[in-house]
Amino acid sequence: MPVYADDLINAGRHQGITIKASCRRPANMPRNLTAAATAVYSYRITGRRDLAYMADEWFDDQAKLLPTLPRGTCLYWTEAGSGQKKIY
Repeated sequence: MPVYADDLINAGRHQGITIKASCRRPANMPRNLTAAATAVYSYRITGRRDLAYMADEWFDDQAKLLPTLPRGTCLYWTEAGSGQKKIY
């Protein structure tokens, strides 16, 4: 990751900077980015490593739903709680 991106992630919350990121492989996201997350949305995931990561980090037992989520439906996590949501 470029140094400037790392600096934004590390200083972002304290400077009022919002970062929105997306990925195909959640287990490969930089740890300093995921540690600063205030909201996470996840659509269908089938990779074992990614499912384990999502369960460990945010969704606990709900992660077992990730491989079978219907099109347009996601699991979400925020500091206030988590659940399942139809986006479209």
